[in-house]
Amino acid sequence: MSNTKLVFGLLVVAFIAQTVGCGDGRPKRVQVSGKITIDGSPVKLGNIQFIRKSGGRPASAKIQPDGSYRLRTYESEDGCVPGDYLVSISSIEYINDETLRWFLPKKYSVPNTSGLERTVTEATNSMDFTLTWGDDDGPFIEYIE
Repeated sequence: MSNTKLVFGLLVVAFIAQTVGCGDGRPKRVQVSGKITIDGSPVKLGNIQFIRKSGGRPASAKIQPDGSYRLRTYESEDGCVPGDYLVSISSIEYINDETLRWFLPKKYSVPNTSGLERTVTEATNSMDFTLTWGDDDGPFIEYIE
């Protein structure tokens, strides 16, 4: 085989490798999932959000009926970018236009008051959150004005 054919062949292979998906141009992400409980019982609905302390796009997930979640940043279940995160978890049911039922204390729904932080370094399926009502009674009803 001549050098010209070899070089041409290598260029074709490099072009194909580049166009077939050797990265999507977005930051590296790792799979992150786990379970969320409140006083030993699974949180059955709601959302969880990981907000990067250094800025950038947050990762989020819908909480499943068994309390499990799987994070996504750009597309379904693509994980999150490694780093340090503030975490918020909310579990609310809209009863009507004027009434909400909270299944978790409100403090968990705000990243700066939740007290929840995590560092993501590698893929994991056990990034669990064990929450408590503490001295509060729950779930509770909130009337919106």
